[in-house]
Amino acid sequence: MNIGFLLNTFFTPFFSFIFLISLHGLTQTSTEGLPSHSQDTTLVRNYLDTLCSPLMQGRGYINNGDKIATEYISSEFKNSGLKSFLFETYQQPFPLAINTFPLVNVAFDKTILVAGKDYLVLPFSSGIKKGNYKIFTLNKAIIENESALLKFKAQDLASGFILIDKSGINDSSRLKFMESMAHNPLSAKGIIMIEEEKLTHSLSQKAFDFAAIKVLRTSLPQEYKKISIEIENKFYEKYFTQNIIGFVEGTQ
Repeated sequence: MNIGFLLNTFFTPFFSFIFLISLHGLTQTSTEGLPSHSQDTTLVRNYLDTLCSPLMQGRGYINNGDKIATEYISSEFKNSGLKSFLFETYQQPFPLAINTFPLVNVAFDKTILVAGKDYLVLPFSSGIKKGNYKIFTLNKAIIENESALLKFKAQDLASGFILIDKSGINDSSRLKFMESMAHNPLSAKGIIMIEEEKLTHSLSQKAFDFAAIKVLRTSLPQEYKKISIEIENKFYEKYFTQNIIGFVEGTQ
């Protein structure tokens, strides 16, 4: 029996972390001739710290982060005695379309936010030149009042960002309406989505024609009128990345 391992390097730290623990747990008893390892906390912490370190560039598609992570995981495959399927390499290259963001800066009035901690650029966002833009807040009070909603839509939304605040909205149809606003049907310069609990990174194989971010509510200042924002995006129609695969050869 052969047991294979497959890891795509744009997965989150959690998957990389679990994978490497499992790898060493298997090599402890799997086949003759392979090294034996225990799942000690020092080893686990070393894997986690390395995969999540700044040297890995987020294991993403900026600054070759995916390739740096590939080389590290490949070296761990080799150190653990895994065999390869493909001409002595663990890598399976393939192309994909991907939208990336080499440069991002965001501030609400004078409050500067930190990318990854306070906000994330939505994966389908376009780039936008550095500038200060008015914020138009769309919230429960507006969408539950027809005249207020009409007045909101009549504003010069193309000159600013719509901030979508879903707090206090329980009606499913109104929630659906607010979620649809993330696609910018009112043709604003950009969209700001408020996130209540945590930020989760995702990827997109498309780039839309407007800027879009999501911000933690707890990171917003108490009062704000404008957003200062700069996003540089680079869309790759064919970016070459790789899976990593190896196997442990069984005895029967």
